[in-house]
Order: sequence, then C-alpha cells, then structure tokens
Amino acid sequence: MALPDVYPAQVGSPYTTLSAEYTTGGTTMSVVDATKLPDAPNIVCLSGSVSGEFRYTGKDGNNLTGVSTLIGTPSTTWAIGTYAFRGIAAYDVTSLQQRSSAVQSQVDFLAQLNSPIIGVEWDTASTSPTLTRIDAAGTELESVDTTFFDKHAVFGTRWRCVRDRSTGLISYGANARGDGLTLTGALGDVLVRKQAYYAKTEFDDGTDLARFWVSPRPAKGFTLHPYWYMRNGGAASPTMHTGAYEAYGYLDGSTFKLGSATGQTPITGEVSYPDLPNAGRFTIDDAETYAGNIAPGFGCESFWGYCADQLLMYIEYGTFDIQTALGKGIVDLASGEGYAGKLTGADGIDALLAENGTGVGSGTDGQTPVCYRGEENKYSNTWKFVIGANLDADGEVRVIRRDGLGTLAGTLAAGSYETVTGVVSLSNGYISGLQHGDLEGLAFLPSAAAGSSSTGLCDYWYAPTGDGRILLAGGSWNYGTYAGPGYRTAYYAPSSSSRFISARLEFCPQGGVA
Repeated sequence: MALPDVYPAQVGSPYTTLSAEYTTGGTTMSVVDATKLPDAPNIVCLSGSVSGEFRYTGKDGNNLTGVSTLIGTPSTTWAIGTYAFRGIAAYDVTSLQQRSSAVQSQVDFLAQLNSPIIGVEWDTASTSPTLTRIDAAGTELESVDTTFFDKHAVFGTRWRCVRDRSTGLISYGANARGDGLTLTGALGDVLVRKQAYYAKTEFDDGTDLARFWVSPRPAKGFTLHPYWYMRNGGAASPTMHTGAYEAYGYLDGSTFKLGSATGQTPITGEVSYPDLPNAGRFTIDDAETYAGNIAPGFGCESFWGYCADQLLMYIEYGTFDIQTALGKGIVDLASGEGYAGKLTGADGIDALLAENGTGVGSGTDGQTPVCYRGEENKYSNTWKFVIGANLDADGEVRVIRRDGLGTLAGTLAAGSYETVTGVVSLSNGYISGLQHGDLEGLAFLPSAAAGSSSTGLCDYWYAPTGDGRILLAGGSWNYGTYAGPGYRTAYYAPSSSSRFISARLEFCPQGGVA
C-alpha cells in the first residue's frame, strides 16, 4: 500500500471565507480569496459549528477544483462566510505517523540485518572458557569477525569523545579511536560514549547451558540493561559515558576533581598524590565525591556500568579468557613502592589502536596497556573502585537497584539496593561458576571458585572477610593471571585507601550537563 501524501503547511494559517455554500462531496469549492490558500495540491480546512478537511488538486481563480473529502469529515453543508484556511489537519498528523511507522519498519529491517541480536552460550558443565556465539533463537553462529562488531549498533557506536569542562559540550573525532581529538585533557575530559542496549539471560537446568544476549532495540524477553538507568533519577538514558582512561586528580581552584586524559598518573591513595585532600586518602566515597565535583551526572564507575562492558567483551571475543584474546594488560610489574604502575596512554597505545578503539601498547605482553573500544585498562594497571555493591561474609550481596532509584555510595543505604544470597563467601580462587537468576544473570557474581587461569572465567575472586565490603575490579600491575574483566575482590571496606586502587569516571549526560 502506498504511503499517504504530505502537503506543505501555510505559515500563520491565513484565512478566507466561502463565497458560496459548499456541501460535502462537491468537487468545486468557491472562496472569497484563494490566494490565502497554498498552491495545489493541498488541504483546506472549514470551521464553524462543524469542521471538515478537504484535499484540492487545482485552483481556477477563486475556485478550488478537484475537491475530495478527507477521512473524518461529516456529510453536511457549510454556509457562505464559513472560515476556510490551511490549518494543521488530522490528515497531516495521521500521514506523518504512517510514514514514520513505515520508515521505522525499514530502519528496523536494516538494523536487524546489520545489528541483529547476538549472544553467547556457555556450557557450565565444561571447564573450557570458550563461549559459543548464538543468534536470537540460540542457534550457533559459525563465523563472526571484527567487522561485524564494528558495524553493530551496540559495539560499533562506542566512540571516544571530549567533554569541554567549561561548556559541557561534547565533541567527537573522525572515528571511534578519536582521531582529531586532543587526548591530553587540555580541552576537556576524554570519555567513551556508550549507546544503550537491551539484555536477556537464561539458564537451562536440564542442559547446564547459560545464555547471554544483547540487542540494540527492544525485543521480547529483553530489558534495558540497568546501566542506562544509573545517575538519572530512575529515567532511562539513551547514552552513558565512562572515562577513556583511569582517573587522575587535579585541583580546580580550591576544589579537587577527577579527570580523564592520556599521559597522567592514575589517582591512588597513600602515595602523596599532588593536592589530594585528607592526607592522601582516596576511598570509594572520595572517588564518588571528586568525580561528582566535575558536574551533575558524574561519579565513580558503577557496578552495573562495569558489568555492561564485561558482557560485551565476552560476546565479542567469544571467551572468558580475555587476557589471551586481547592482552594480559599491565599485570607483570613488580609490586614496588608507592605508585608502581604506568601512566595512562603508556607505550604509545593511543597511536596503536585500531579505528574501533581496541589495541595494545608497544611493550611486552603483561607490561603494556590494553584498550577495549576506547577504554584503556578496563582491567590491569590499577584496581578500580566499582561503586554500588556491598558484600557480607555470609555470602549476601547488596547491589544498587536496577531501576536507578537508589543512591550510589560506598555503603548503600536502605531502599537503595537489591539483595542476592549464595555468592562465594568462604574461599578465594579462580571463578568457576556464576549465579543465575533475574538479577544475578547480568551481575557476574560467582557461585564457585575452583577454577584456574585457563578454565572457567579465568579470573580470580577474593571473598569478603567481613560485612559491608566493597567491590574492586580488574586487578593491578602485579597480579598476573589473576587479573581480567571478571576479577573481583571483596576484601576491602568502604574506608579503604590503597596505592593499588584507582577509579574511572562515569557520566550520564541526561542526568547532568549535556
């Protein structure tokens, strides 16, 4: 069926009046001054005690010709002197809705071809870290290359950008890598824009198969990932941003703030970091405060934000063993004294990234940075605070509400969290099993820790030794094969400050400055 025609509007909607009676169905309509109406073909509206809408195909002096009745117009007669004008008709709105729906259907069709639902299947009964990529129906995808992900709306739209600290304006480079951007912080903080995605998880008790999917659009059984509800009062956001680099700190007048730029020393505690208040202390609440000092919508990377990236890495690489697939990261340096990791942007990594923002530095594997779609050292170099989770020694975990109505803090207040039980609590070890459930499926919380660096999730778990512990993620410069996107430690209390622990910025433009 053909799409309905649309016609130009008339600025100001000037009116004329009927010079003769007009009855519905007549093919000619006479008006006092036809110049008040647009050139044909177009629409004329009649108003009075009864209103109507008509299409005309021509003008003959002050006569409108080829008049036809539009849907919804009653059968009646309009008197001489009735107002005639080009108003915004019901026909206009309906036509635009129909065209919009048709265009959206075409967009959805093309998007489905270029950005289909994609996921992974994990055989939890196997020790192998290899994951099977699957389509929306759970059917194995035999061949998926980098080009596929670069074009996909979930993966390929992750671009580096710079947010001007004075105006809040965000600028982009020529590609996801950020060509043309100033990455030094001189023009603002370097962030990574992340388009919202929908997620679905399931676990089959009969086959021990766990499945994880992402979709760029709503679909049956999918929900918007909780990350895109964070820092916006519970309202969904179309985009979120995180720091492209580990955070550094600086004094802006008398206010200490966090920033994100290349060539900087990541901020950590207990190392005499320049201008860091409280005698060099840097706790998880300090990270939230100093990031929040930038502008509304800023804070420390949240629990759900970290988990959202973790899922995409597993899907893109088809394995839990990201240290092998992407690179070990900075994990094989000596513990040293003070801050003993590397600066952001070390080993020329900014210039070595592929256009999609992924790559490694020029140094030895294990001693050089890694970058996944614009985010450097998602794991390795320093532990990163992940705000929005508290763990107890008995295995209870409290995570920030998925609807975004909780308040992110080192210790979550009553009403701000949802609770999970049964997480590994009494042993440390490589993660070999995950919790499965409506909440747990996207949270990557361990259920067993009896694996190795080459089996299961390939990443380590440190259990809480007390109640109300926080989560750190990724590992630092001397943690070797323990490190990775799945590496978690619940050892530290909210008051902890350490030379190994840094942070990453998180920003919701809708919740703050656009």
